[in-house]
Amino acid sequence: DRSLADLSARVLEECDYGCELNNQEELRTRWDGDAEVLVPRVVAERSSDHVLTSELVDGLGFNQLVAEFLTSVESGRWGTWKRGA
Repeated sequence: DRSLADLSARVLEECDYGCELNNQEELRTRWDGDAEVLVPRVVAERSSDHVLTSELVDGLGFNQLVAEFLTSVESGRWGTWKRGA
């Protein structure tokens, strides 16, 4: 079944830490210099086929970010949302 094959391929891709390392570094490059987004640096010397290690950064967690965004939508600021605004 094609759907099962696609799902299997995506799961295997997500478990490919070498691929994920490259994806994270690509995102980091794309967002470099943005004042609102920080993609942590991959620590390649501490990563392997079974472990992906990134630098530890302080910031707003994903759940907090979503909650802030949803609050702005509920308050009618949809389309003008900016973190901390």
